[in-house]
Amino acid sequence: MRGKNSPAILVSFLIWTCFQATGQFRYETFTSAQGLSQGYIWDLLQDKDGFLWMTTKDGVNRYDGYSFKVYHHDAYDSLTIRNNDVGYLMEDHRGRIWVSSRDGFDIFDKISDRFHRLSYPRKQPHSTFSITYYPHSIELTDGRVLINGADQYFDLVTVPDHFFNKRGDVKVEYIPKPEISYGELVFKDNNQDFSKKKPQINLRFFRISKKSNS
Repeated sequence: MRGKNSPAILVSFLIWTCFQATGQFRYETFTSAQGLSQGYIWDLLQDKDGFLWMTTKDGVNRYDGYSFKVYHHDAYDSLTIRNNDVGYLMEDHRGRIWVSSRDGFDIFDKISDRFHRLSYPRKQPHSTFSITYYPHSIELTDGRVLINGADQYFDLVTVPDHFFNKRGDVKVEYIPKPEISYGELVFKDNNQDFSKKKPQINLRFFRISKKSNS
């Protein structure tokens, strides 16, 4: 179950359950009274293990079907999210949860229950990911992750299997954008074409070659 990739203000969080025997639906309402950190939910993701993840302006929420666990920034702990105001969610093929903020990306390690901050050199060293928008990311079929930040390039990032133990091995390629853009969603279609869309502006399509095996 994946929420729409657009901002949504929710004063309550609704989960419905379908009873196949009766054909009826039951709705459960969740608010801060049940442990949700805040009512402004930006993105929603159900991971491969069945957990529901939500990003808010007050941290990352994980719901296990019974209760919420909230992940907050801690200035004294580098293994926490770098910013409580978080945006898009993505789970890669290795089961790692990517969380974006205006400061960059944090990647969740399910084994240690900790976040690791993704760092790599930007093509334009003094650029930020975005002042106004959260950077958006998608995973390609070869495992690389395409990131749309707030400069003239897409970042095509390879995060190795051992990232949580040796973060310095991140590799990045830079792809010039058709135009300077940020705050746009990037997605792939079944033919592996990629597009980015801005509200009320036509789609722009481009193709990225597969990673070489050499």
